[in-house]
Order: sequence, then structure tokens, then C-alpha cells
Amino acid sequence: MTVLTAPRLAPGVRLHRTADGDLLRTADGTLHAVHLPPAEADELRRALVADRRPRTPTAAAAYEALGAAGHLRPTTTPTARVHGTGPLADATAAALRRMGAAVEQAAGDRLRIEVTAPRTASVEAWSAEGHVVVAPRAVPLADVVARWRAAGHHRRLDEVAPAAEVAPTVVAASTTPSPRAVELVAHTLASEALDRADGPGENASRDAYLATTIDLRTLAVARRPVLPVPTPPR
Repeated sequence: MTVLTAPRLAPGVRLHRTADGDLLRTADGTLHAVHLPPAEADELRRALVADRRPRTPTAAAAYEALGAAGHLRPTTTPTARVHGTGPLADATAAALRRMGAAVEQAAGDRLRIEVTAPRTASVEAWSAEGHVVVAPRAVPLADVVARWRAAGHHRRLDEVAPAAEVAPTVVAASTTPSPRAVELVAHTLASEALDRADGPGENASRDAYLATTIDLRTLAVARRPVLPVPTPPR
């Protein structure tokens, strides 16, 4: 058995060549058989060693599958811009740097993270009543805020104000929760931003409509579905 450790493979990932074919060992130690014709398997190995994309369609498809499963290193350094001021914005920028992103900070009246890695994605957060709410990918922050306020006042969902008339008023970027809460929120925001940038960017899945709520006192994290506020009929 020969073991391939290539610069393109993610940390802890190895490709083993055996008499029966190649085996992929993931970072957690799981083994997966790589079902490729010998010539395609050779091209995949050459590409991983040379840190390039395979030149044949079959090997290229296997290469893309490895990347989608998180077994390859990012081809580019993610670039992030954190809008906002205060401890939470600073901690979010620090968390992004620890995750390998190049980070710029800019002033803003609410916390917003923009990332390109490899596609553009953004994350916005809002705070109220001791909670930070992270808007899901498919729902504008203003709509999330509208539904939060409606639920807090026990109003019917069909009485929620339309999104065009709703604007966040509480500045999440300048809130000062406990240090543990700050680190939890920062890590959550940074991870969400990078995951969205690395993901397929589609709004068809249920995850695209799950808002993340963090209790700043208990540090409990919950994900709940939320839908956009419908446009009122004319």
C-alpha cells in the first residue's frame, strides 16, 4: 500500500493505493473506496500532487466531489468584510481570521459579514431581549425582525407588517454581552458566513430558511424556520 499526502488534500485526508484500487481516508479516519478506472485514478492523483484541476472529465468529477465533501483545501483564501463596531464585531473578525480568512473591518449600524470563498455570501444579525438572531440565507433580516416582533407581541402571522415597512432598530454590532456569549456568537457568525460562501448558494433547501437564535444569558442556540413576509395585496 502506498499513501498519498498531497498539498491539495485537506488536513488529515489521505489517499491510499492498494492492489484493489484507491481508498480515501477522511480526517475522522473513515475509509471510502474510490471507484475510478486506473487511468482516471492516476490523473486524479497527479492533479492532487500538482495542486491543479484534473484534465479528464471523470477525474475532474471525482475532484469536484472531494471538494464538495470538504476533503480538499480551499483553492483561494476567503476574503471577509465585517461591518459593525464593538466587541462582537471585533470578535467576529478574529474568529474569521482563525478560520483562515483575510478580514477587513468597516463601520456599520448593524452587524453584517460579507465573504467571498469562492462565491459571495453575507450574514446579518440583530439583537433584542437578550438574544442575537442570525437571518437565514433565503430571508431578509428585516423580515426576520418583523416576525420576531410579531411573535413577541402574540400577534397573528398574517398581521405582520410587510418587509418594505420594517427596519431593524437594535444595533447588534455594539451590544456587550458576556465574554463567553461574545465568543459563541462570533464563532457562529463566522462559521455561517464561510459555510454559505462554500455552499451551493441555493435557497431550495430547508436550511436556507432556518434562523439561528442565540440566548446571550444561557448560551442556548436554536434553529427555527422562518419565511419571508408576504407582500400585501394591492
